[in-house]
Amino acid sequence: MFRKSFWFLIATLIPSLALGAAFKTAEFTKVQNDVKMLPESEQPKPAKVGDVVQGRTSVTTGSQSRAELRFDDKSITRLGSNSVFNLEQGSRTVDLKQGVLLMQVPKQMGGAKVRTASITAAVTGTTLMVEYQPDGYVKIIVLEGEVDVFRNDKPDVFRTIHAGDMIIMKPDGQVIPEPVQVDLQRLKKTSKLTDEREFGSLGNQKHLMDADMRQDREMRRGNLGPTNLRLPGRGPMVEIQVTGRDPHQLRGDLGVRNPNGGPPPEGDPHRPGGPGDAGGSGKFGKPPVLGGVAVIDDETQIITDPEITTGFSGTLATGQGKIYRPGTDGTLGRTMFNKPTLRLGDSDLGPLPAVDQRMADAGAWTAFNFTDLHVIGAPDVITQGGPKNLLLASQADITLSNFDPYSESSFGNGSWDLTTSTLNDVMLAANGDIDWRSGMSIVGTNQNLSLYSQTGDINLSGDLMVNLISGVFEANAARNLNIYGSGGQGSESPSWTATVQAKNVNLSAEGDVTIGPNAIVKASEAINIRARGNISVLDSSQLRRLSSLSTTELNLIAEQGNVNVGNDVGGTVTINTLFALIESQLGNITLTNSSINSDYLRVHTLATNGTLTIGNSSLTASQGMKLYAEGSNGRVQFVGNTTLSGPAIVAGYTVQVNDGVTVNVGTPNSFHVHSDISNYNKAGYGNFSRGGTPLIFVPDGTTGPHQHNFSSRPAF
Repeated sequence: MFRKSFWFLIATLIPSLALGAAFKTAEFTKVQNDVKMLPESEQPKPAKVGDVVQGRTSVTTGSQSRAELRFDDKSITRLGSNSVFNLEQGSRTVDLKQGVLLMQVPKQMGGAKVRTASITAAVTGTTLMVEYQPDGYVKIIVLEGEVDVFRNDKPDVFRTIHAGDMIIMKPDGQVIPEPVQVDLQRLKKTSKLTDEREFGSLGNQKHLMDADMRQDREMRRGNLGPTNLRLPGRGPMVEIQVTGRDPHQLRGDLGVRNPNGGPPPEGDPHRPGGPGDAGGSGKFGKPPVLGGVAVIDDETQIITDPEITTGFSGTLATGQGKIYRPGTDGTLGRTMFNKPTLRLGDSDLGPLPAVDQRMADAGAWTAFNFTDLHVIGAPDVITQGGPKNLLLASQADITLSNFDPYSESSFGNGSWDLTTSTLNDVMLAANGDIDWRSGMSIVGTNQNLSLYSQTGDINLSGDLMVNLISGVFEANAARNLNIYGSGGQGSESPSWTATVQAKNVNLSAEGDVTIGPNAIVKASEAINIRARGNISVLDSSQLRRLSSLSTTELNLIAEQGNVNVGNDVGGTVTINTLFALIESQLGNITLTNSSINSDYLRVHTLATNGTLTIGNSSLTASQGMKLYAEGSNGRVQFVGNTTLSGPAIVAGYTVQVNDGVTVNVGTPNSFHVHSDISNYNKAGYGNFSRGGTPLIFVPDGTTGPHQHNFSSRPAF
């Protein structure tokens, strides 16, 4: 990084950007590791060199992953790790939802725009890099040419920056700060996005070299000089490197201070009393951490203006909270735990993580932040003069039960009836685990209840009830999420059932999700279960509609692991919904000892060698089912007697019915198999049958069951 000896700026009106022909398509010219395309209204699919992006399509990269795309006019976009990029149809604008992007537009091609949620960079024959983290900062560096940077909501608030300039600012910053100079040659040597061994040479080489030479010339003239500042990562923090000293011992701010000195501007998170400062005056912002183990019971009083009187480590005391405004005071993760809020999988692509967006949509929250927290009863909540949304956070764990850890002879009533309060939303957020045990229930009508674990597991176990008739229940775990009653077949545990029911039930985990044994999840509109790892629904568990009239949609989506519905040793798993989607993006799916009844049933694995295994099950879909293994070497395999009722399509490179197994097809005239290797209805294999009689597949154009090759399968 360099310092400038003087600054000079002349600006009147933002210059217009004469855009050329719209970006219509972009071709992948480099794909490394985990890169996906997400066409609008379609399922994500892995990208490969030669694939074409068009229309409203997003591109995502995972950890240690990168990609390059070239447009028709030779413009280049390169994406770094953990980035999300969107092509806006019919324009020359690309949206960077998060991550790092390098864009180069050739000279005389009409320019383009790189847009983040709040700031846009307008480029004309330019090479630039943009980094955007929704809960952090926007960083823009010009490698050659010039860029107009302006606020999306106020285009007249803008700044023109040139080769070597860098701007760093908060996404909600009201003023675009003056730039500082970066060492272009060092940047290009160290950035993965400019590594010629990985991507090849950029265009505009003459202009890139000219920018380097101008920077060298300014150094020789004394207008630029090297500093001992180094950016170690995202945001405005820099390390001051001092010979013989640990560079982490000295820190300063960059991009938030006036180059000519003076205090940091308003809104600087490091400014005392600013947003996110627990020690600041007033009742808004980040709540202080209240010491001791808090126990919330029937004697607890919460005033959302905000104050709480409850037991702390066995002693009655009063603690102060804050009114937390998600859109002003920062994201949930940063404000409560100094960590980024969890993104809920590959489809969570918004400017804010989905958790933060929903909190912002709900408005202001009364927030209390505890060292540790137990909830054993129903607090008396007074919302007059304060928000109607309550956030209870813990720096350690949250336990829900009817047991008071500070009085062996005292128990809470184990019930919190939200219908008697004036609350709209309740969130329990733990830095560690959330452990919901037998004896505790929360009920309501149209209230919403959310559980959020920043680094741990969420466990709902034993005899418990969540019942929000017209509300939403949501649980988001950083590791694993488990809902289960008693131990399963042959268990000597009491016959407990864990029941969760609401208008909508949303469950998400960065590890595995396990439902069962003896768990019931019901909803009237939707049950959404998503895991980065595996999803298992086991032993006498149920995923079903609240009533026979409910138009319930079920989505079981494992992004990187397997989906297992049922097992060989427990009771039958029951699924009863209007729409049912079961999907594994990189793993296998097993349906065993399962009874699935939906109007529309869709089951598929997208993995190259993915297997859909079905046995000892009954699958019913009155309007049709699709059982697909969509990978180039995918397999659908029936390993136990199974019934398929309703129009059905089975598709896989290999479709097999094991020897001795019968698959009873209820509607043979609407039954289709799409495969290149057909291991069924012949010697050594089992049969697709009707009433015990093996099916006879007939040619197209005649009535009866049909066989086709794998590539002719209908779209999923």
